Amino acid sequence: MKISVGKDYISKRTIPANADELNINNFAHELEKLIPSSHYLNTRESYVINQNIFSIKNIRFYSKYTHYPKTKKFDIFKLLLKNLFKAEYEVQNIENGIWIYDDKATTYYHFIFDTLQRYLMVSDRYKNFYVLVPEVYMTSWMSDHLKFLKIKYKILKKINYINSII
Repeated sequence: MKISVGKDYISKRTIPANADELNINNFAHELEKLIPSSHYLNTRESYVINQNIFSIKNIRFYSKYTHYPKTKKFDIFKLLLKNLFKAEYEVQNIENGIWIYDDKATTYYHFIFDTLQRYLMVSDRYKNFYVLVPEVYMTSWMSDHLKFLKIKYKILKKINYINSII
């Protein structure tokens, strides 16, 4: 189930005072930008295999929630197969979780300004769920931030069955 948070809006920006003619031409497309509405998705009975979310029930990959920028479906399928063959087959069962990561999350800037912002969008009724952190994404500074912000998290093994993902 897709749950909308906010609405589309157009951001209109003024030309910076220090911009010269070359800069204005290069960045003119940035002066007026459509900022699409945000949403979160509630999916049930899904698997997180390494960094990929897959629903056997719906036969669906949730690649636009795990990969940045948008990746071709065939490349995601190849990546999923590769992950399946490399994965350890001890499945970790998790009742509920929140997915806020994409493959840019290990970069400090993206973690602070993209990943944590996704957590802020989630409704308070889901804040008791664990944030699901793929083991390969976890860094010491990421752990420090999550602890400082008192965000409950669970480090994922290679294959995880999750009853409900927000």
